[in-house]
Amino acid sequence: MVGNGSRSLWWYVVFPGLAMSLGWGLRGNFGHPMGAAIAGALVVMAICLLLDREDFSYGLIVAFGAVGVGFGGQETYGQTVGFVARAPFQLTLGYAGLAVKGALWGLLGGAAIGIALRRERFTWKDISVGVALMIAGTWAGWRLVHEPPRVNFSVNRPEVWAGFILGGLLLAGWASWRGRTSMPWRFAAWGALGAGAGFPLGAGLMAGGLGTSWRGPWYDWWKLMEMTLGLLFGVGLGCCAWLNRRRLAQGKAPAVTAAGLMWGVAVSVAAVGLYYWGGLHPRFPFTLLGGALLIAAFAFERLAWHIGVSLVYCATAANVARHWLGNQKIFEPVVVWTLAALTTVAAAWWVARAARDDKRTVRGAFLALMWSTTLLSHFKTLLSARALQAGPGASIVQAWGAALTVAVVFTVMAAALTWMTRRLSR
Repeated sequence: MVGNGSRSLWWYVVFPGLAMSLGWGLRGNFGHPMGAAIAGALVVMAICLLLDREDFSYGLIVAFGAVGVGFGGQETYGQTVGFVARAPFQLTLGYAGLAVKGALWGLLGGAAIGIALRRERFTWKDISVGVALMIAGTWAGWRLVHEPPRVNFSVNRPEVWAGFILGGLLLAGWASWRGRTSMPWRFAAWGALGAGAGFPLGAGLMAGGLGTSWRGPWYDWWKLMEMTLGLLFGVGLGCCAWLNRRRLAQGKAPAVTAAGLMWGVAVSVAAVGLYYWGGLHPRFPFTLLGGALLIAAFAFERLAWHIGVSLVYCATAANVARHWLGNQKIFEPVVVWTLAALTTVAAAWWVARAARDDKRTVRGAFLALMWSTTLLSHFKTLLSARALQAGPGASIVQAWGAALTVAVVFTVMAAALTWMTRRLSR
């Protein structure tokens, strides 16, 4: 395999950009922090495959990418996007709100990725203090700005954007000072720039598309908005990796193998159960859960691959199961949850058996997570409430419409990323 000296900026722009664009499109089908974790895991694996270094703590980087990008998935933005198609004042409010909310997503995710890429400079105690500062900052920003609401970018939905920004700044600031490295700040800044530009740009494209003749049943402009955000977010992180590729090629991190099957299943089921049914904080539950996962990944590094891959798959399978049981009555709940459990065990078994801190594992995990979540997205689309209600005599448009277009786009993008991954392995 050729080192990064032969990889041009083009690779660092296109490969992470496409990976995160697809991940963000998938995130829209699964929703919220656990859905965003798919995009985070994919983009950091894409970056790792480009960097010329063999002794990275790859499992830790994937875990921090998944959890770090997941943090921003707690912020509401549906009504903010709606402002973009309205009167001039609301138009300005909408674009400003989307820029802020995109930037906070990039800030938190980039800071976590920058920390993991400099893993050798930190201890688990350093990470624990950083997580505590992030949680305290999130709570303080939420109380000062949003409780009661003082500056909101929604009509009547509770927001936490100020808390996430303050929490992200404290995390990046502490890590940069404690580790004597600017990498958390660099990735936080580039992530904020990319996502902060991608969100309003995507909303603008959506609003423009809805005003054209391309407004038929085959077009999903909302999905285009989501994937534009992911594209520029990934491009920002990729550009940061390219600019710092020589710095990141230096250093030494311990090689770690993944923990056993039972540990992988236990951490995945426990985390997903706490998130969905644990009664954590009503406005930022994933900040608490994700913070605990970051500490666990650092303190017990053999769990990192399971947090970055097994847990992300488990959450996706649980999302499909919950959707099934909430919208269709095809199977009994025990059958649905058994299927989700068995596939989660299979994912954890693969991680426990194959995961090592080397690029071969990264390639395998990238392809496995990308294709498994893409196929789960297709499955969710195939058995959607709309498709089932359309009846046996319905046309394809009536049954699936734009969802079918999106599924085709996802498949093409996954195939292109597979081809690029194989090119990188030569």
